[in-house]
Amino acid sequence: VRTFTRTDWAGKPFVPSKERFLGALPLLIPDGLLEGISSVVHFSAYTGSSERAAQSVNVDATVRLAGMAKKAGAESFIYISSSSARPDAISAYGRSKLGAEKALLSFTGIRIVIVRPNLVVGPGRRGVFGNMWKMVEGLPVIPMLGGGKSVLQPIHIDDLCEALFRIEGNPSAFDRQVLKLGLPKGMTLKELLQVIALKALGRKKLAIT
Repeated sequence: VRTFTRTDWAGKPFVPSKERFLGALPLLIPDGLLEGISSVVHFSAYTGSSERAAQSVNVDATVRLAGMAKKAGAESFIYISSSSARPDAISAYGRSKLGAEKALLSFTGIRIVIVRPNLVVGPGRRGVFGNMWKMVEGLPVIPMLGGGKSVLQPIHIDDLCEALFRIEGNPSAFDRQVLKLGLPKGMTLKELLQVIALKALGRKKLAIT
C-alpha cells in the first residue's frame, strides 16, 4: 500500500514511511508516486464554493492522475465521486465531480470505476457526518431543516472500504460502471439525527422544524 496525502500522520493505517508520499493537488504530485502501482483509489477533493478551484482540483487534477496511472502501467483507477454528482447539482463540488466522472469514462487503456457513496458515517468528527454529530451534542435542540424529511442513504466507512477492496480485487467486473453505495431503503434526516442522539447521549433529543 502506498499513500499520497497533504500531511503525514502518526496513527493507523501503519503504512511504512518509504511508501508515504506528501504533496497537494493539482500540481504538487511527487516523482515516483505511481511507479509499480497496480491500482489507484482516488479520494481527494476540493469541497468549497470556488468554481475555479473545484475545476482545478476535482477535474483537472483527477484527469492528470489518471493519465499518470495509465502511463505508469496501472491496471485500474477507482474514483470516489459523490451522490451529489448530478447535472442539476447546486454546488461547485457536485458539478465538478460529475465533470471528472465524464472525463474519466472517456479514458481508454485503463479500467475506470466510479464509486458514488452517499453519506459516509463512522468514527471521527470531520466532514458532513462529523458536523451532524457535533450539532446533536452541542445544541440544546436539534434544528430540522425542511422538517427533516430529506432521505439519506448512509454507508459506514468499513462497508465502503470493503466495497473498494472487492472492486480492486476484480476491477474488470466493474469497468466503466458508476456504483451508487448506501443504505438501500434510506432513512430520513430526522431519523438519522435521532440515531446519533441515542448513540451520543443515550436518549432522543427535542427537535424543532
